[in-house]
Amino acid sequence: DLTPSFSENDVSRDVFSETDYRLYTHKTTITTPDGSKFILTMETLEREVYVLARDPNEQQNLVAEEAEKARELEQKLREHMNEVGDVGPWTLGCSPVYIDQCQ
Repeated sequence: DLTPSFSENDVSRDVFSETDYRLYTHKTTITTPDGSKFILTMETLEREVYVLARDPNEQQNLVAEEAEKARELEQKLREHMNEVGDVGPWTLGCSPVYIDQCQ
């Protein structure tokens, strides 16, 4: 049950999520129990790291300052993606889910 993670309650495990704005970007994330969040933009491989306790609005990307944490979280994220078969491709443009989309 991931419901507690939606209301900013403590979660005792890593939480994985993805965002697919078909015409704009595809991002996948891991948020850890200590409040670290790693975001990987799949089409550009841009990396972001935030410490949510200090920066809940994700304004200061700490990927350079937290390089080791970024590597660790990216490895966990990619392992999870491989386990669930999320291997791409991550292309931009309309990818219809319903018949009447992209018309």
